[in-house]
Amino acid sequence: MSQHETTGEAAPDEALRHQAATFALRYTCEDCVYFLPDAPPGDSCAHGYPNLAHLRRPAGPIVFCKEYELR
Repeated sequence: MSQHETTGEAAPDEALRHQAATFALRYTCEDCVYFLPDAPPGDSCAHGYPNLAHLRRPAGPIVFCKEYELR
């Protein structure tokens, strides 16, 4: 198993980032029903999941969450 398979991370390339923008793909906490917008970053999951790595950011790996449900 690779590092990405065990951590839920994906290393996006330019093609994936382009597709995400083109098709408005949603995968970050800010688009999840369990996101608490008024909570401090990293503590903004209603299930108490430490989500700092899951928040929207312009670069770096994409980290997926098992609890994610689209709003």
